[in-house]
Amino acid sequence: MKRKIYLLASALCLLIACSNGDEEDNRTLINTYIDVSDFTMLKGSPEGAVEVEFNNLKNKDLVSGYLGRVFNARPYTDISIEFNGDRMTYVESGLQTISFYTQKDDTMFIWNADTLRFVVLVDQNNNLYRRQGLVRYPYSEEKDTIRALNEVITLDKVLKLAGYNNVESMTNPEDTLIWCNVIYPFD
Repeated sequence: MKRKIYLLASALCLLIACSNGDEEDNRTLINTYIDVSDFTMLKGSPEGAVEVEFNNLKNKDLVSGYLGRVFNARPYTDISIEFNGDRMTYVESGLQTISFYTQKDDTMFIWNADTLRFVVLVDQNNNLYRRQGLVRYPYSEEKDTIRALNEVITLDKVLKLAGYNNVESMTNPEDTLIWCNVIYPFD
């Protein structure tokens, strides 16, 4: 009887050890937070643009306040990603695709029929994320443009979009440029 109990206990330990390894390999990745740490605002001055400092306000509050019409704090909650060997299970809006995946440069794709479908971006540490660039210019009552773009927003890009040659040409105190690259990590 004791021998059967030992055999049963050993088999149970073996099953638990094997199942824990499988769960680690098939971990489901979801978006649980956002990074808005590069929020930037420039205001015009007689000497050219100066960066606006915001004391202790959190960047998420600033993004919501200044870019709220295009900012979505949780746009990817309906997406999950799971890897199983050379296949990926990709779920978006309840639709599940299980297929081979590939990475080209910093972008991961899943095969959908004979075409590649964008899934996520990959950083140098193999972290998965999505990104959205938000921009607002000039910030005045008469002429206010606010956009969400699927690209990295830089100072040069914002200057070009707003029609400025450089920051030195922003001499009117009403001249305002606001931008942020929102990062949505999957872990």
